[in-house]
Amino acid sequence: MLPLISGQDLSGFENLTGVKKANNIRKKVCDNKKVQLQIPAYTGMRRFANKFQNGYLEATSCGEEFCKFEFNNNFMNGTCRLFGTQESLRKSHIYPAFVIDYFKKTGSKFLRRPKEPNVRLQDGLKIYLLSDKAEQRFSTSEKWFSEKIFIPYLEQNARAFNYDENLFYFCISFLWRILVLNLDFTPESKGKWFSSKLLEVENEWRDFLANYKFPQNFNNIQLLFTDRVKNCSADAKGFDYYTSRALDGTIITNEKESYLAIYAKLLRFIFWIVIKTDMPYSNKDLLINPLKGELKIPQRIEDDYFGGFLINRANEFEKLQKPSENQQQKILQELLKNPEEFLNSDLGKSMYNDIFNLEKE
Repeated sequence: MLPLISGQDLSGFENLTGVKKANNIRKKVCDNKKVQLQIPAYTGMRRFANKFQNGYLEATSCGEEFCKFEFNNNFMNGTCRLFGTQESLRKSHIYPAFVIDYFKKTGSKFLRRPKEPNVRLQDGLKIYLLSDKAEQRFSTSEKWFSEKIFIPYLEQNARAFNYDENLFYFCISFLWRILVLNLDFTPESKGKWFSSKLLEVENEWRDFLANYKFPQNFNNIQLLFTDRVKNCSADAKGFDYYTSRALDGTIITNEKESYLAIYAKLLRFIFWIVIKTDMPYSNKDLLINPLKGELKIPQRIEDDYFGGFLINRANEFEKLQKPSENQQQKILQELLKNPEEFLNSDLGKSMYNDIFNLEKE
């Protein structure tokens, strides 16, 4: 981890790109090659602190009179959501980085968020959430999932997967992030009939993720593998794209207040847990054993409510705001740079299947 030097140690701070006569820290900066400087909110820094409260500057070069810095917005001071400690937080991926990399490798080189479809992004959704320690804790099971299940299924056509406790940990860590996103950053989820129950789930899962205390009440985690859609009886446009390409996460409820589930999706992997239901279901092929087990494809799913949700969710995705005509032209131009590569990509195959095989007149 790069060393931190308080702004009070600086002299003659003049602008964002230079520190004049900062001889009192020059040696530290040069000896460490790089240094992060916490931006304090004092006179002369107010215009930066107001915009980048608790952000950092990163030194890129240093001479006798000038040390040059670049703003690094991947850090801020705060409370680690997992461990509850006050320290430097990283901008954490909600959807793991290896998933974003694969998404880009097998389709468009850019991402777009539903709320801002005209903005091209290089990376997935990230928020200030976890400390370095928490990130490292999660990275172990993420690496395991990527190497043992994600890549074998998507690239090697594997149909059986032996697993250990890493799978259970990964599933809960991902579902927990989706849950925290809804609890902490989604105002419309406040004060609902299910809010107190979700807080119970979050507390129990956080205790498990941080302290390895087994979640006694909320542990029936399910994992469904999806594949190219061969037929779809329901009228759902873009169903193949949703089931094979979409990144998604939400809380599932119904108007009768009789059903509650937490749902998360990474391309062809769907994770969920039913918290409350009055409908019978039998998904033993999908249940994850906390210690070890084997998942086999094809899987049998007997859950009418979940099947209906999946169709409705795909339709909701299809109705989301589309990019402007200008942005759609840019997307088309990007794809036409190498049309054969696009048609052979996972994105191209999914779109072709939706348009020519699944869409109803």
